[in-house]
Amino acid sequence: MRSQVWSVLLLACAGLMGAAGCTTESYCFSDCEGQPGSGGSSGSRWDGGDPDGMVFDSGTGGIIIIPDSGPLPDGCLDQELCNGIDDNCNGEIDEGIDYSRPQHCGTCANDCTRGGNLVNPTCDPPSVLDGTQAGTCRYERCADDFYDLDGDPSNGCEYYCIHNPNGTNTTDPGGVNGCGKDDDCDGQIDEDVDTCGDVENCGRCGKRCVIANGTARCASSAGSGESCTEANTRCEVDQCDPGFYDVDGSPDNGCEYQCTPTGPEVCDGVDNDCDGRIDNVDADLENAPGVGEDCFGGTQGVCASSAHRGIRKCIGGALRCCDVSSNAKTATNPNLPATGVRNGICDGDTAPFVVTPGELQETCNGLDDDCNGQVDDQTIDSGATCGSSVGSCSVGTLQCELGTLQCRGATAPTADVCNGRDDNCDGVIDGVVVTPAVPCTTDAACSGSARCINNLCTLPAQGMGVACDVPPATPPGATSPCRAGVLQCLGGSPTCVGSIRPTTSVDTCGVDANCDGTLSNQPDLQNDPRNCGSCGNDCTARPGNGAWGCSAGACVFNGCRPGFIECGGAANDCETPCSGSPGATEICNGIDDNCDCQVDNVLPANRPSPTQVCGVSTAATDPSCTTGVNVACNAGAWRCTFPSGYCTGTAPNYCTNPDNTCNNRDDNCNGTIDDDFQLAVVGPSGNYLGKACNSDDNLPISHGVCQGQGTYQCNPTNPAQTRCTATKQTHLASPELCDGKDNDCDGDVDETKFAPGSEPSYVVPAVRQIASTGVFMYMYEASRPGATATNPGQGNGWHSNPPSTDTADETLACSVPGVVPWFNVTPSEAAQTCAAVGGRLCELSDWQRACRGPSNTCTRGYAPAAACTSNGNYPQGNPHCNIGLYDWDGNASNGITDGLLPTAYTGGGASPTLTNCRADWSGNDDYFDIMGNLREITWNRTSPGSNGCTPENPTDPNCLFSLMGGAFNTQSEDGAACGFTFYTVNSQFKLFDVGFRCCFDSNPQ
Repeated sequence: MRSQVWSVLLLACAGLMGAAGCTTESYCFSDCEGQPGSGGSSGSRWDGGDPDGMVFDSGTGGIIIIPDSGPLPDGCLDQELCNGIDDNCNGEIDEGIDYSRPQHCGTCANDCTRGGNLVNPTCDPPSVLDGTQAGTCRYERCADDFYDLDGDPSNGCEYYCIHNPNGTNTTDPGGVNGCGKDDDCDGQIDEDVDTCGDVENCGRCGKRCVIANGTARCASSAGSGESCTEANTRCEVDQCDPGFYDVDGSPDNGCEYQCTPTGPEVCDGVDNDCDGRIDNVDADLENAPGVGEDCFGGTQGVCASSAHRGIRKCIGGALRCCDVSSNAKTATNPNLPATGVRNGICDGDTAPFVVTPGELQETCNGLDDDCNGQVDDQTIDSGATCGSSVGSCSVGTLQCELGTLQCRGATAPTADVCNGRDDNCDGVIDGVVVTPAVPCTTDAACSGSARCINNLCTLPAQGMGVACDVPPATPPGATSPCRAGVLQCLGGSPTCVGSIRPTTSVDTCGVDANCDGTLSNQPDLQNDPRNCGSCGNDCTARPGNGAWGCSAGACVFNGCRPGFIECGGAANDCETPCSGSPGATEICNGIDDNCDCQVDNVLPANRPSPTQVCGVSTAATDPSCTTGVNVACNAGAWRCTFPSGYCTGTAPNYCTNPDNTCNNRDDNCNGTIDDDFQLAVVGPSGNYLGKACNSDDNLPISHGVCQGQGTYQCNPTNPAQTRCTATKQTHLASPELCDGKDNDCDGDVDETKFAPGSEPSYVVPAVRQIASTGVFMYMYEASRPGATATNPGQGNGWHSNPPSTDTADETLACSVPGVVPWFNVTPSEAAQTCAAVGGRLCELSDWQRACRGPSNTCTRGYAPAAACTSNGNYPQGNPHCNIGLYDWDGNASNGITDGLLPTAYTGGGASPTLTNCRADWSGNDDYFDIMGNLREITWNRTSPGSNGCTPENPTDPNCLFSLMGGAFNTQSEDGAACGFTFYTVNSQFKLFDVGFRCCFDSNPQ
């Protein structure tokens, strides 16, 4: 029995929420990323300690109650353990511990016996045994087939290996039968195998190199620091046995070629050097005697000339003199080089060509073509008839003289002249047939001066076709009757044909009638009105009422007679009388004021604008009010014509009509489009054109997520109104979720089964009935609508009578997995928000019955049921709830990642163990996180002397509540057990590690 009063000031929640610096999925506060801190430990000293009774000020108006006397509390032990906890509840921690023992060598955390496979572990204790300085763990040796590779006794001889039973192996040799084993038991397999040069492990362990008829080597192309693999390392032929050769360079068939060498390769059809290549196939042939040397087809005549030089090549096992261009031809044998001296081709396509004796016949060219030693003997192109027998010509004979053919005994043609003979021997007398010949039947088929003679176009004989009887040049600007003729051959004699000679000796106006090259007896063309500028141009003969004269060779109009003006189609005939005055300003009055032949032709600059005479506002910009308006003078007055529908009034008040049609036009040209529809009026008469609107504007019920967006536009079915183009997007409707949205688009948000709204859909919370009690409890810790895995959402749970410092946000409570639960909430808030979803705050008995499972015997909210009466085996064992310094991401490199996790958390490196953090009710509908993560508010009782608190209305200040299930900062699992009721608080208590669940007396699903 003890009687103590402890006063502890708990951390204020407002300064701890969402502390910066965390980059994990959990909600850290002051102890993030495994770094030690002072926050997040509201239950760290008291979990597993005294039960209900004493009161602590929470710092936010709430209280925690701890008993001040009584028997040893539940969870206290008779004997102190070395674990940093006051196990026997005597106010001292770890007292009476022997820190020289191997089990806690210097400190509780330094257990020299926890490492496995050690023989005789011992402790070298520190100089001061106060439990703060660790001693040194030692051991005699490792157990058989176990090895301490990391040198750390704390994890024992951690490596098990059976491949070095006598401990004498120092390397991993590899080889066909030695791969995949740690022969020297150093924790590495095949690390000593040389895969770069070992023929027993070439490219990989156990790959052996074997070469037929020779020996092998292992070669690698791996660079410095690069591993040798089968991709860059291969077996190769190192040396062949005598009489065998590796011709194809492949190690697969080894030294596959058997041969007896006779010397260097020569053109004889034999593999002389035993390299597997014969004659042209072997590149060594190019160095054989004679191959590639210049050669000739013979020793005399053209056969031995440089113009027919060849090249010696191996053809059919023998050397031949071949055309040089044959080297450029592509070989037909795929085993030979495509081109060159070894392509096996002798005949080329371009000169020089090799010529052999007798290959060519002798011709008259000054050469020995047949290579018999004689030049131009018995030429085949001499002795033929030559010349022509046409006209004045005669034939002869071709004879070879000094290497060229000469025509001897023939009469050659001469130039054809007009003499009655065919001098040029072309078959036409006194004419020359055009070259090339042009057949014809008439002269029209011939061009130029050629004529059709003997059905061939023929030019005149020499000297014919030229001009004759040519008169003197005509004076400038004058004409002449005389013309030159053409000299033609008629009857074998030259004759001038087609010339014209003068017939008078006196010139007329502009005519050299006597053809002497000069004009005489001419009038004054510059001033003579009857020959003005040209002969016969009589200015005085023009019709009309105008006066005409001649000046500088042109007829000059000297104006109309008084009282006449020129208006008709005939120029300057002055046919129209006019009473006006030239130069006067034309006005719209029905008179030709300026005698310009047009009535009321007012200049554009003098015409009025639509704003002056049509009633159009100066602010109007609609083209149908400005450029589209026709302003015209009609019958001596201005008239306005508008496009259809614009300014429908009468002159002069055209634009007095109202703009009461919504058509995107300025119908009355007052400067405002649809001005009757630009008013800020909501109703049947219209609204702002183009203003944004929603499908549920002015409706009593919101469209929720189905809300459509649009703008106010003219109503096509009623031009006297506008309408909103937005429509309800009914296809977006979905079953109602607890997310702060109207998912089913019935105007109600997050409605429940007890108030479902106009649609049948409502929020179906994840609940499970607690045994046969008829009570249904949230499967997950309560969360706000719209919460995510990294964001707890916003809003308090007040629905009525909030404190003066708060507002009633009326936030609802959800039961969903994978989101940050609702923390830092008062019992009054939790009670009000549970009531708002048709339920109530869970009573302590509800919570404990859910925690204890179907058997009602579990002391831990753990799964499977077999594990529900014992603590978890930290840090590797199951189950692992988010309790104490739980490293939820399983990454030792970043320290202890301790903090608040999303509901039913399944992320992080250690996630498989978190799946068991639930009260196992033999199915998927378990109560998740009922131990750890957040302490959960449950209604407990009324404080003494008060009758104002009931489970149905637990918001009275006299209500008391138990915080159950421990939190992420709870240090002992005992403090999170189903029966641990140590923390009792009032209705105003609030802390960052506290949440809640809702319960229902009927199924809310």
